[in-house]
Amino acid sequence: MDGIIMDEFIITKERIDEFRNYLRLEEKSENTIEKYMRDIKAFWKYAGTQTVTKELEIAYKENLLSNE
Repeated sequence: MDGIIMDEFIITKERIDEFRNYLRLEEKSENTIEKYMRDIKAFWKYAGTQTVTKELEIAYKENLLSNE
């Protein structure tokens, strides 16, 4: 998405449902969809109602690595 300015993005149940529908339309396997859903829900739990930013993504990755 180079060159595109995105509006504030906060993860919501509705957005997760939209993403699941998108994956189905892309004909992803059910196993892939379930894996993506586990991952996005874990990130959602971490992010809460914070706006998703690059800094938040980096902090989440660092958190995952520190818990290995």
